[in-house]
Amino acid sequence: MTYAQKSQVQKSQLLIEVLKRLAQEIDESTVYVDDLSELVALSLQHGVDGDPAFLRAAQSVDILQQRLCCLSHYLQELAVLTPTHWVVESHTAAKKLKLSKLADRLGHLEESSAKLEHLAGEVEFY
Repeated sequence: MTYAQKSQVQKSQLLIEVLKRLAQEIDESTVYVDDLSELVALSLQHGVDGDPAFLRAAQSVDILQQRLCCLSHYLQELAVLTPTHWVVESHTAAKKLKLSKLADRLGHLEESSAKLEHLAGEVEFY
């Protein structure tokens, strides 16, 4: 096996594993949507329920939560149905992500998060 072939093998990953990691990320994101739902509930308790724009936004949070849940289940089912020998170079796609820690988890990038921290769009305020 040539060096190029070895390098290729190391970077390729089973598609099943990539789909499972993506489903897990979506599942974990629903926690944040749950927090938004709690914020909406608190706002309703404080009397902003008469505002039509607020009600549309509240419904959007609920729809987002439902869609994320469905997408996660869909990806999990795709992982079950995917042939076990299919591979993908997920690291290439992951390099396009703005959040380096997410890119690391999804693409299993060899570079550390510290090297990717400079990517545009990554910010934490809290």
